[in-house]
Amino acid sequence: MVPVPTAIRTAAPWSRHVRLAIIDLSPGGHQPLAGPDGAVWITYNGEIFNYIELRSELAARGHVFRSASDTEVLATAGSSGERGSSRA
Repeated sequence: MVPVPTAIRTAAPWSRHVRLAIIDLSPGGHQPLAGPDGAVWITYNGEIFNYIELRSELAARGHVFRSASDTEVLATAGSSGERGSSRA
């Protein structure tokens, strides 16, 4: 587990998010994390317990993932409008 501090420039002066990296320690899991088209950005503190199943559902629909992060599953679902999973 590695805390990963991140600062981003927003419309407000600055936002800061510290992520406790557990699932994906690579830079691909750093936050804020963008969805595939860059329209959705997310900072998330928690764990999506069924992200493997949700990721498989999205991959079966043709979505490609850049990391092993559970947060990317949310960003991808949000970007694609695929929020209606029975397990989400």
